[in-house]
Amino acid sequence: MIVAKDFVYLHNPKTGGTFVRAMLRRLGEAHPELEIANLMDLQHAGLKKIPRSHRGKTLLTTVRHPLSHYVSRYHFAGWEKKLLTQSRATLIRERYPQFPNLTFSQFLRLRNDWNVIQPEESKLKRVLIDKNIGSQTTALLGLVERDPCGLLERLDDLTERSLANRFKNVRFLTTENLNEDLRNFLLTLGLKPQQVAFIREQDPIFPTKKLSLGQRWRHFWRDRGKKEDWREYYTQEEADWICHLERFFFKLFPDNYQRPETDLTAEPVKRAAHAE
Repeated sequence: MIVAKDFVYLHNPKTGGTFVRAMLRRLGEAHPELEIANLMDLQHAGLKKIPRSHRGKTLLTTVRHPLSHYVSRYHFAGWEKKLLTQSRATLIRERYPQFPNLTFSQFLRLRNDWNVIQPEESKLKRVLIDKNIGSQTTALLGLVERDPCGLLERLDDLTERSLANRFKNVRFLTTENLNEDLRNFLLTLGLKPQQVAFIREQDPIFPTKKLSLGQRWRHFWRDRGKKEDWREYYTQEEADWICHLERFFFKLFPDNYQRPETDLTAEPVKRAAHAE
C-alpha cells in the first residue's frame, strides 16, 4: 500500500504493482510535497486496512484482463505456498494429488474451487458458489470494496452504470496501458507533464524474489511450456468458463476488456510485460 496526500494506492498482485510503486517512489523523492509513503507492512492490504488518517481519499489500483491475469499468476513462483495453509493442505492434496506440479488447466480449477479454498463456515464461500464467481473478481473486490459479499450477491442485477457509480472514488489503471494510465492519473492531481514525463518512457519493472530450491524447480517446470500469448493457454471451453466466472470485469470495464473471439488463436494480443 502506498499513501499520499491525495490518494491511496492498493497493490493488486500480478497487475504491474511493482512498476507503479517504483514510479510513485521516484516521484515522491522528487516532490516531497506529494507526501508519498510506501507502507511495506501493508503491501497487499485492501481498503479495510487503510490507516484512519488516509480514509476517504481517492483509491488507486491496477487491473488486468482476467484471462491474462490467470496465466501470469500460474507462472508466478510461490503461489502454491500461498494456497497451502494448514487448513487447506489435506483437502488440496486429496482433490489435486499432483499438487503443486499442476498443469494450467488444473491450476484454473484449483484457483476457483471454493470448497477447498474457503473455510467451511464462511458466508463468502456460499455466495461464491451460489453466484458462480471467480477468484480474480473475489480478489479485486476484497481490495476495493467494503462489503464484497453483499455486492457479489447482487452482481448480476447491477448495471454497468450502477457499478461505475459504486466505484466512482476508485481509479483503475490497466496493466495493458500502465505507463499512460498512471501518467494521466497523476496529471489530474495538478502535476505538470514534465514532472511525470519519465513514466511514459519507463521500461517494464519486474518483481524480484528469493526462491527456495523447490520453488525454483517448479518455476522452471512451469516455464518450460511458457507461451507467447495468453490465448494459447486456453481451450474454448476453459475461456468461456473463466469469462463467465469473471464477468464482473467485462461489466465494470466494457471499454477496456472484452471476451476473446471464438478463435482464440486469431490476432494475438500484445503481452502485458509489466506484471510478469
